[in-house]
Parts: sequence; C-alpha cells; structure tokens
Amino acid sequence: MSEILESYAGGRWVAGTGEGREVRDAVTGETVTRVSSEGIDLGGVVAHAKAKGGPSLRAMTFPERAAALKAAAGAVQAGKDRLYELSAQAGCTARDAAVDVDGGIGTAMVYSSLGRKGLPDGTVIVEDDFIQLGKEGVFGGRHVLTSPHGLSLQINAFNFPVWGMLEKLAPALLAGVPTIVKPATPTAHIAVEAVRMMIESGALPEGALQIVAGSIPGLFDELGGRDHIGFTGSADTAAMLRGDAAVTRRSAHFNAEADSLNASVLGPDAVPGEPEFDLFVKALVTEMTVKAGQKCTAIRRALVPAAQMDAVAEAVAARPGGIGIGAPGAEGCAWAPSSGPTSVTTCAPPRPASRRPGRSSTATSSVSTSSAPTRTRAPSCRPSSCASTTPTGPSRTRSRPSVRSARSSGTATSSTPSSCWPGAKGALPAPSSRPTRTS
Repeated sequence: MSEILESYAGGRWVAGTGEGREVRDAVTGETVTRVSSEGIDLGGVVAHAKAKGGPSLRAMTFPERAAALKAAAGAVQAGKDRLYELSAQAGCTARDAAVDVDGGIGTAMVYSSLGRKGLPDGTVIVEDDFIQLGKEGVFGGRHVLTSPHGLSLQINAFNFPVWGMLEKLAPALLAGVPTIVKPATPTAHIAVEAVRMMIESGALPEGALQIVAGSIPGLFDELGGRDHIGFTGSADTAAMLRGDAAVTRRSAHFNAEADSLNASVLGPDAVPGEPEFDLFVKALVTEMTVKAGQKCTAIRRALVPAAQMDAVAEAVAARPGGIGIGAPGAEGCAWAPSSGPTSVTTCAPPRPASRRPGRSSTATSSVSTSSAPTRTRAPSCRPSSCASTTPTGPSRTRSRPSVRSARSSGTATSSTPSSCWPGAKGALPAPSSRPTRTS
C-alpha cells in the first residue's frame, strides 16, 4: 500500500492515519499516493497559525513581506520541473502544467512587485487625509489599514493546485495574514510539493504557511470574525460552506469563486478569411484543450450559425498539429484528461451534427459523460487516428467535503467528446450542458 501524503501542520511534516483516499494516475490508474488528515490536530494547526505565523508576519514591513513572497515563488520556480512531472500524473500536458505552474509563479511575482512598489515601508496604510467631523476642528478621523489578527483558509480546486494556491497566498502574505491550504484531494500531492519547496527555502516565517491534505472536519469551528475563507469550487458546495456557523454567526469573511458559464458566439458576417473567424477558431481550440476545458474562463458553449458549421469544423481540424486526444506526452497529443482515471480507446471521426427541422440557426454537437473507466496505457496520438480519453474527475456531491467528510472540495464530473473529430465535417464538439468545474 502506498504511503499517506504528508501535511505540513504545526511546524512539522506529518502523515495522517488510516487507509486514506486513493489518488490514481490519470492515465494508467496506478496509485500515486493516499490522502488522509485523520489524526492531525486541526485545532493545533489554527493555533499555530495565529500564535506563530500571525505575529511574525505582522512584525514585517510590506517590503519585507514582498521580498519573502518573491523568494518563496522563486523556490517554486527552481523546482518546477518536479511539479511538471507530478502534473503529468494528474493528466496534464506540458501546456496544461505551464498554465498552472508558471501561471502561479508569475502571479506571485506580480503581487511581490506590487508590494514593493505600491505599498509603504511600514506595517500600516494611511488611506486618506484627516477628515474634519466637528466645527472646531478638534474632532475628526482618518482611515488606517492594518493586518487582521486572524488567518486565511484556502479551500482549493483540483484543476489549478499551484496557481489556485499562490494567487490566494500572495495577497494574504502581503497583508500579514498566515495561510492554511486545504487542496483538492485529486491533485493534493502537487500542492504539497509546491508548499514543501517554499517551506524548505526558509523564505517564510514559521506558521505563515501550512497545508492539510485531506478533509478538515471541525476546522470551521475554530474560525471567527478575524478570519478569511477563500473557496474555489462548485456553487452548491460554496452555498453549504457559506451557511456554516463560522460565517453566519461568528462573521468569518467568506469569498467564493464558483461555477461560471461562458459562451463564444460567431456572428453571421464572420466568415472564413475574416480575422474574427480565425480568432473564434483559435480561442475555441485553446479553451477546449487546455486543462481539458477545466478552467473558470473556458468556453462552455460555442454557438455557430448553421451555414458556418462545416467551415468551423474544418478550421478546427486544420489547426496546426490537429487536436490529438490521449495521454500526456504522447505524440501529437494536445488534449489530455486533466485529473482522474480515464478510459482510453481508439476513436473514429464523429458523425455530422444533425440539423433537425425547426431548430435555431445555431447548433453544436453533444458530448458524453464518462461511465465506469477502464485503465490502460494510451498509444501515441495523432490527429488523423488518435486515442480518445474520457476524464472522469471526482463527482459533485452535496455533502460538505471540505468540512465534514473525506471527499475533496468543490469538484464536479468533467466531460469530453466521446470521439475525436479531425477531418470530420459538420461536427463541432462543445462542453456539456452543465458547466465543467473550475475545481
């Protein structure tokens, strides 16, 4: 049995107990690690953040915090090849990993620069001039911003284990607030490795950053009005967490990035040869393939005039390199499962989309959701004859995964076309009617 993934809690690396939840290679189905927080003192994690991390960060000036953030991001930059390797196990192509890993590093660096250039050399920000509130000029006030004596709890999504963490960590560090990371279970090992790099660099004061791999039952009971909860995941899970007593009774600050629904619409005058047509096709291919469409900004619906269906399908198939579907690293593969075990089969071009009488002038083809997966290794993938992978990912649940159970937070079933289409006419794959998750 594989080892339990370690968490960094209370100033040390510690593994949970019990069997844990299995995390498998997205393509082969082989066990990568097991995730459990059982036996970890979550109350101690909160106390450590507030007793050690908070005071240390608040004693640092804004430029010092910005420098610490830059050094931490630099440590991730130095070890990013390892994160690429782990991302491939989670079904990410090199391009997918670049969006997550390099995107996260770049985001942290930008915040660091903003902190150095835009914040004062001190620990407070005086927001405005003196405001006179009385006639004699002896009564007035000014707004002063300073660090809250609380913590930042991240509950993150499976699709961006590095970027999702760093984009929340960066402003928290600049604000002088210690952070506890709760990564999504399917990609928790990637987030833990990134945290290990930052901890081992010595860039951050003790207690400024902790990570708990697994569920966090009871942790919300420790939170109150000085604490911040940042959630990325499904709208259903966000609503459940928002209803917790930590938020409704004790006034913990809650922010959620939840389901989004984006469309790309091709106008009837945007015909082949027009720059708008080329831009539409380029964006469509990018948003379908990067992270298997698992981005909050991804196109969920591509609406095309019926007269342009064939032209769009042909242009999509003709994109440089085609749209090969298969295992990360396979020849010609641009579209990989992006988390979760997969079924790998040989595919054929889909049949043209039907145009039933009475339908509107826009049409897209349907996609299928995966069933119970088989696990085999994918052959090399070429645009003309490629391997099709159907990502499963964790299913959306109405339980409280991040607070009360061992399931990971904010994830939903992802979907992908049941066959690949290069060369086919009249068939334009589109995402499922239910938004795919950002988690």
